[in-house]
Amino acid sequence: TVNADETTYLNWSLTYAPTETITLQPGSEGKDSEVDEMFPDDNSGNDVSLWIGYTFSKWRSYLQFYLNPNPLPEGAIVTDANLKLYQFSSEGSGSFTVGLYNVTSYWGEHSITWRNQPNSSSKAEALCTIYTGSVTWRSWYIDDLVKGWLDGSIHNYGMLLKPKEETSNDKSAGFISSDSFIHTDKRPKLTINYYIP
Repeated sequence: TVNADETTYLNWSLTYAPTETITLQPGSEGKDSEVDEMFPDDNSGNDVSLWIGYTFSKWRSYLQFYLNPNPLPEGAIVTDANLKLYQFSSEGSGSFTVGLYNVTSYWGEHSITWRNQPNSSSKAEALCTIYTGSVTWRSWYIDDLVKGWLDGSIHNYGMLLKPKEETSNDKSAGFISSDSFIHTDKRPKLTINYYIP
């Protein structure tokens, strides 16, 4: 009860909800493929690499992580999520920015080509600066996109990765795909942090 012109103090103890992490890193059953403008009818669904950039030809990469059924415990609240790709090679010098875009229509891993690319959002969900000459993990933070996929407000058709600016043809980078049978620990992974309230 709170009375007029009086101050009432409420004190209670809070229980800390620790952050948990789940990492999805599929093997050959994973869904990813690159498309190449120079070979518009070729499919690369079985390739061990994913190239992104523009050196003599434009390369884009598509990925999709299956989130149905929901891999998180019931009632979990997502705090952040990120896509991680392992950069193993590059062409050109300097750096370029790769945008991650929400894909809005179906595509098949073993049928997608440059010519039949699915629809995608025009605005990047996340950006990552790629430095040529580096061999390392790269990350795109996609909290809102993953939350939407999990609660059903965004249909999960996966994501497109391409240079933010596809007007310069002097930089590109190669990443390990889910079909790599040598670097299995460097396959694409989706990391989701969450807590149970």
